[in-house]
Amino acid sequence: MKLFRLLLSACLLFGSPGLHAVHAAVNRADNRTFIVNSTLDLPDSNPGDGVCQIEAEAGICTLRAALDEANAGSGGDTILFEIGNPQMVLSYTISVSAQGSLSIGKPVTIDGMNHNNRQIILDGAQAGSSTAGLRVLKGSDGTVLRNFVIQNFSSAGVSISQTGSLLVENNRIKHNHTGLSLHASNSSLLKGNAFHDNQYSGITISESQSTTIHQNEIYGNSGNAGIYLQESAGTLITENKIGLNAAGDIAANDSGIYIGKNSTESQIIGNVVSGNQKNGIGSDPEGVADTLIRGNIIGLNPQGNEPRPNGNTGISMRAVRTVIGGTQPGHWNVIAANGRGGIFVIGDDCVITGNRIGTNMAGTAAFGNGGYGILAGGTYGNEHTDNLRILSNIIVDNDGAGISALNLLDPVIQGNSIGVGANETPLGNGLHGIWVRYGQGYLIGGLDASQANRIENNAQAGIRVLAADQGKEIRMLGNQIAGNGGKGIEWVVNAGNSRPAAPSAPSTRVAKTHVNLTGSLQAQPGDYTIEVFVNDHC
Repeated sequence: MKLFRLLLSACLLFGSPGLHAVHAAVNRADNRTFIVNSTLDLPDSNPGDGVCQIEAEAGICTLRAALDEANAGSGGDTILFEIGNPQMVLSYTISVSAQGSLSIGKPVTIDGMNHNNRQIILDGAQAGSSTAGLRVLKGSDGTVLRNFVIQNFSSAGVSISQTGSLLVENNRIKHNHTGLSLHASNSSLLKGNAFHDNQYSGITISESQSTTIHQNEIYGNSGNAGIYLQESAGTLITENKIGLNAAGDIAANDSGIYIGKNSTESQIIGNVVSGNQKNGIGSDPEGVADTLIRGNIIGLNPQGNEPRPNGNTGISMRAVRTVIGGTQPGHWNVIAANGRGGIFVIGDDCVITGNRIGTNMAGTAAFGNGGYGILAGGTYGNEHTDNLRILSNIIVDNDGAGISALNLLDPVIQGNSIGVGANETPLGNGLHGIWVRYGQGYLIGGLDASQANRIENNAQAGIRVLAADQGKEIRMLGNQIAGNGGKGIEWVVNAGNSRPAAPSAPSTRVAKTHVNLTGSLQAQPGDYTIEVFVNDHC
């Protein structure tokens, strides 16, 4: 019996849809075009003959049959859709059957927008366990997938393996186990898609090189992260919205971006990463290196004027050679309103520079993080933090210390504004401006005016130092420290050790051209620098 009725789902406006037109393939030796005109999920009757046609009825071309023909050819084919009467439905659903995933083994371009601007939905509710929607396999380099809705698959909506140079654009991939999985593939572009409400992650990239993830909406993925990287290199993540829906409201991923073990040279640039349950951006401690995080909004809405907090820390990196921010306009990150803190970093040779932490892009409004502004260092197994640079950041309105430094070796903290926003806005932090706990080789400030930290308006000490003994070099030079709730500099040494005594109050003689100071210092032999602070009000 001939099949005249199409199994179309949902969105009926009126009547029973029929075939808008019946087309077989345009049969050319290369770069053929197959026109899908049915929502049935049946295979081709004779793969390789160049005609897309199911066995049950001549002239009926299904998506599975079109792929059978494309896979039997030499590659470079196009698959388009002309299904139904343009007046009857808003979308067409292909219910993928228990035959399994729709597989792509040769380069092909598939456009999931029907000829009447109705979208094609691939639905996996009946496909069985461990089934992906579209499975892109080795040998399909250069494949293009666009304009589909892909939903309800027990594995990935789109699974890509051992191929490269793919373009996946303008798809909506939702309610699958994983939105898109890309494995052992190179130089692919994921652009303009929506990955949302998947059970595990929106996008998983593993053992792949030079993937670009650009201008996607990634939200509501509950099991792992919006974007999850594993053992991948050179991933560029740019201009995505991660953790917020299209309206800019919170639709949390578990974490925003997670950089998994042995992932290197990742670049995270110009994204909005807000509203996620855990960290906005985080990393595994094993083998992660050379990450660049620049120009992102983390914890606010896309306009940067309302809080959309990540539940834990804005950026949490346990990795070497991480660069967070930059000094050029547009290079700094805005990291504000997050639940636990702004930035946590542990790992050697990291740089945190030019960021707005606890404030808006202009540095004038209070959007403090729930804990510290920056927490650097600590002791976690064999991890350590050497040669950290914290330079030229605005760090204000955080509930904890502006900068909390724990057991660092040879860090440099220079040019930061801690407790003072742009345009002299007083936005003190809730504890100390800078809190140093152990470590050695600190340089806080410097002799050049540009190296001085401005530390004002903080609730407790300007700088508080907790040291195991006085033999650990901690230099504090040229800083501007005023208006804090505690001492300008507070030095605490563990019981059983001593700290260097402050110099005796100097006698002062003022002449026309100079000031003579005379005093003494009680300390162990060595080289010391004594700074004299001037107060205009006394």
